[in-house]
Amino acid sequence: MRNTAKFMGASLIAIAAAGQSAQAQEACQVYEVQSGDNLREITEKAYGHSKFRVIYNANRAVIGRNPNIIEIGMQLVLPCADGSLPAEAAAAQEAEAPAADVQEASAAETAAAEAPATETAAADAVPAETPAAPATPEPMVLITGNDFPPFTGEDLPGRGMFTQLIETAALRAAPQTEISVTFVNDWESHLETLLPAMAFEGSFPWLKPNCGDYGLLSAGDKFRCDNYRFSDPFYEVVDGFFAATGSPYAAAFDYGELMGTRICRPEGYSMAHLDTAGLTEQTVNFYRPVQIAECFTALAAGAVDVVALDTLVASDTLATMGLAGQIKENPNLGEVKSLHAIVHKDHPRAQETLDLLNSGLKEMSVSGEWYAIVSKALQREIRTLTN
Repeated sequence: MRNTAKFMGASLIAIAAAGQSAQAQEACQVYEVQSGDNLREITEKAYGHSKFRVIYNANRAVIGRNPNIIEIGMQLVLPCADGSLPAEAAAAQEAEAPAADVQEASAAETAAAEAPATETAAADAVPAETPAAPATPEPMVLITGNDFPPFTGEDLPGRGMFTQLIETAALRAAPQTEISVTFVNDWESHLETLLPAMAFEGSFPWLKPNCGDYGLLSAGDKFRCDNYRFSDPFYEVVDGFFAATGSPYAAAFDYGELMGTRICRPEGYSMAHLDTAGLTEQTVNFYRPVQIAECFTALAAGAVDVVALDTLVASDTLATMGLAGQIKENPNLGEVKSLHAIVHKDHPRAQETLDLLNSGLKEMSVSGEWYAIVSKALQREIRTLTN
């Protein structure tokens, strides 16, 4: 998730070659693939969204089984808004029709010649078997939420870095499986309602508690260990502590110095590392708002002493709120944590979903796509924080 929580432009990368002249990517046209193109970016430019299968499904015969590979010079049909094909495509299909028409006419003549045959004879005739078309894989629907920059957010490029990582992993592992991501902003409902109801295959991104220290965990993290399975780690974050500039908590060297303080940790974030550090409901006062920004508003107003939050998310939020100079990260108490996708243990596709995501993640790591997506997102964050 959060719980902290294309493709190289979706990566679907066109095979590189010499540059070609620019061509508009518009719906209801036939588009010639250019150097550097990929299906997701073509879809975004033509339709304003990234669901590239609207193009892939109309061009399977041209692209082939793997939507990751499109070649320069390919003529791709970009369907019209109503789903119909553009006139140029229709004309091209008509040009290929004569041979089929001859076959159909021949079949019609044969059928007419045999029409007088008795019904019994017709019943005895065994038609040639037509090879069954391969079954379309069942779509996989995952859930995430907003207010978690730079990892997830409908207003972020690619809907967030983690969303891009998940979608790319799924595409690499199973290009024929349609993956869709739904945003539901109530993060707790993912764990408590939606995933237990089997409404979605999984959710992301979430911190993984150390289930080996089960006795030290909060009730919420025990619930996670009992009911959920986790993917391989997609990304590591530093879970840190923030305090007002000049506050003694901004320079604390030991968790014991935070005992008795008022700590803000947004709702839905794992309490695991706080629990193991002895920062529990018995030793500190917690404030658990829904929105991340509420923590820093409370800190700036003196309503809380410390904000416990992923440092990347915190830096982005502080820059957006204009509080970067007033609030400081404690450099001594941060811990590295990993972010994962999760599936409910009882979901019939739990293992399938984890296998798909883990396999795709391995491919991305080897190919360099993981690094490309992450570095691009982090560079964007740096520009945001320094401008």
